Amino acid sequence: MVKVKICGVTLKEDALMIDNLGAHYIGIIIDENLARGVSIEKALEISLSIKNAKSVAVIVDHKKLSLIDKLSNAFDIFQLHYNPISKEDVDLIASLGIKVSPVIIIN
Repeated sequence: MVKVKICGVTLKEDALMIDNLGAHYIGIIIDENLARGVSIEKALEISLSIKNAKSVAVIVDHKKLSLIDKLSNAFDIFQLHYNPISKEDVDLIASLGIKVSPVIIIN
């Protein structure tokens, strides 16, 4: 079975529609400086509206991991989308019982 992830969701209404259409994962990029990214507050609002799909917090800067306590109850998976990803970063998230999905970046 192929699983579908829609990433870069910036609106709660879009997340609800994607969720109702049957996507398996909905990715929310937590960085308001990016075109498809949102603030932490907006990410929480979107994630908490998702009922069926798994919510994925896409972290593009390791400095955002300092917010892990604020985000840990609102997301099913954390996707680390920066390079290099340290073992400490993965261990920190895993210690909270959250699934970690690292990304391999090829230049």
